[in-house]
Amino acid sequence: LGDKLCVHRVHAGHYAPNPTAGSWYCAACTYQNPPGPSKCDMCGNSQTLGVAAEAGIAGHSGAAAVFADGDWECPVCTLKNAGPVQSCGACRAKRPWGLDREGQKREIQARQSEEQKALQQLLKYQETGVLTSPQMERFRHVLQGNRGVPGRPKPRKQEEPPPFTLDGPREVVTKQWFDWATKKWMQQEVEVTIDWTNPLDQGNLRVCLRMVDYSRTGAQRCCVAKFTKQQNFDGNEQTYVDVEMQEHCRAIAAAFNEQNPPKPVSFLEAWVVRRSARGVPVNQQVLGAEPYINIKDYIKHNNNFGFVHPNQRCTPQAFSHFSWEFTGHRLMVVDIQGVGDVYTDPQIHTADGEGFGQGNCGQEGIDKFLQTHRCSNLCRAMGLPRTSPNRIVEGGTHVPAGKLKGRPSWQEKFRVSDYIRAIEPERDTLTPEDLSLLGMSESEFNDMVDLFNRHDRSRNKRLTMAEAMSMLEVLRFDFERDDNMRYLMRIISQHGEPGIPFRDFLLWYKGV
Repeated sequence: LGDKLCVHRVHAGHYAPNPTAGSWYCAACTYQNPPGPSKCDMCGNSQTLGVAAEAGIAGHSGAAAVFADGDWECPVCTLKNAGPVQSCGACRAKRPWGLDREGQKREIQARQSEEQKALQQLLKYQETGVLTSPQMERFRHVLQGNRGVPGRPKPRKQEEPPPFTLDGPREVVTKQWFDWATKKWMQQEVEVTIDWTNPLDQGNLRVCLRMVDYSRTGAQRCCVAKFTKQQNFDGNEQTYVDVEMQEHCRAIAAAFNEQNPPKPVSFLEAWVVRRSARGVPVNQQVLGAEPYINIKDYIKHNNNFGFVHPNQRCTPQAFSHFSWEFTGHRLMVVDIQGVGDVYTDPQIHTADGEGFGQGNCGQEGIDKFLQTHRCSNLCRAMGLPRTSPNRIVEGGTHVPAGKLKGRPSWQEKFRVSDYIRAIEPERDTLTPEDLSLLGMSESEFNDMVDLFNRHDRSRNKRLTMAEAMSMLEVLRFDFERDDNMRYLMRIISQHGEPGIPFRDFLLWYKGV
């Protein structure tokens, strides 16, 4: 029962307030018993082992507890427990050694028996007026709800109510999302309700609306849908780019969190809602969607051209810095905004300025961030190089010594192959984002496709060792680099007789 039954209970070594004449303390469990009973009401030990209350001291200050073979003393509260019991009857502390399966069964049975006895004792206290009805209900709740009395299931945690509900008509739309594992777009038809009359928020270019997605459950049904104000705007390309970009950021955030930062970060999932009903305006046919977050606590920590919020929070700024170093100076995630460290609507800069939509400012945007960024303790702890020797943010997020894994952990984990789609030897099939990660122009990619197909004599979209060597001669490859040749031979042998596929050959040739 521990501190749950504190009525008439005095802990070992503490003086009893106004002890009743004739009352006595049990030497085993320190419970103060009233005059009369010859056995302890709490643990059943004989009164002969007790200590007179008039002595003013409870517990083991008087007669020592008698231990039978197998009995044990709780290391926390010193209660004497019977041998088969595997947890203390007073404070629930486990027996000092581990439990086998039979011991676990005995512990469960003992706990159930003890709790039943405790309930009976509580009822006695209520009948004698020691406990009031509210106190009794509180004890009953603790024992039956938290302690797992047989036949009484633990109370379920109630789900939080949804932030809003919509009573408008439902419409069937096509929900499309980018599956990061396969790098492919998926879709399904779902029902949604969109509130067009009362915008949640709006800026100069876009409007944010409340939406209920009935394919989701609970509070997750509450979402937001965004569309552009321009009436003739065809949002297909940019909306899909934004969703893919957010998935890239989620992957980089996962790598950031693997370093065990004090405050992990995350990006909301995002998807596309296509409306095909007649009469829908062009700019409202393709909407971006994501889960709802409370905009009252919304903060924009930085933008895509060097702005930094005045509070200079360490985690979002360090994440942008991390993204640049982690990807080998290929990508930088900026425009960090959201609630707490749950972000949305990011922007990615690439070194060549290609891909990831109109907000990609290329090297200029990257330089703007590096010029205004002030490294913090978090940047330093993660092994990120200083952007400027004299610009350091003191204080901020505390990083305990040894908390982070350090530079070698993240520097070796980025692989371009994890961030690009399946590559087929077909012209004009790579997205600008994939071309940027590969460090290629579209014309260079098309030339590689033509050359690969000429050497693929079996037309199975693979090259044998001989075909690969012939293609490399045309490319004037430096065969003197032993490490490159060993890697090429290894990946060809891994794929066996059919040879190396175009994607692996291209990644090897570009050194990524």
